[in-house]
Amino acid sequence: MLAKLGLRDRIQAVICAYETGLVTAGDPPPGGLSGPGQSPASARK
Repeated sequence: MLAKLGLRDRIQAVICAYETGLVTAGDPPPGGLSGPGQSPASARK
């Protein structure tokens, strides 16, 4: 994917995603988890 988009690394992929509107600040992470290492059940507590 990086080569196809002409990007050096994952950081450039994140920047590209923000610049193109693919993601916006405050979007929930994929899977609905609220933080690293948290399951959806523990995130609801």
